[in-house]
Amino acid sequence: MSFTFSNYIASAGPGILITENRKNCAIVLGVHVPGGFTFAVATVDYRGFYQLDPKVKAIQRAIYYFQAQIKQVPSIIIRSGFVADIYVATLQRLQPPPVQVPSPERTMSTAMNSTFGLPSIRIDNSQNRQGSGVITNDSVDGRLNTKFKY
Repeated sequence: MSFTFSNYIASAGPGILITENRKNCAIVLGVHVPGGFTFAVATVDYRGFYQLDPKVKAIQRAIYYFQAQIKQVPSIIIRSGFVADIYVATLQRLQPPPVQVPSPERTMSTAMNSTFGLPSIRIDNSQNRQGSGVITNDSVDGRLNTKFKY
């Protein structure tokens, strides 16, 4: 599954409103799983661009969890300036643990969420108030693994 974004940009710096320094979204998927199968998030790839002045940070954060499970698993990626580059960040073997679906089959929800949403992106220029930065999230690609247990 792939999600693409056309205007998912966080930026900070002189003349930029403080409300522009973070963006978020939440993705909730209904997954139809036959009874006896187990499913889990296998990988998630994030793609985008960032440009940072010295002492400016770009922060990408997400939390993954499945419906009715207490355990939530965070991921966080921090990049620091002075730099401009495209990025591909791959998260593999994500937890929470796989979900065993009892018989009969049913639809489960998996949520990818975070403190601000999934993925949340933020620019922090608190160490350099005159510095600027920008981070985009252009796409999110994910893969679920399923396994039949008998």
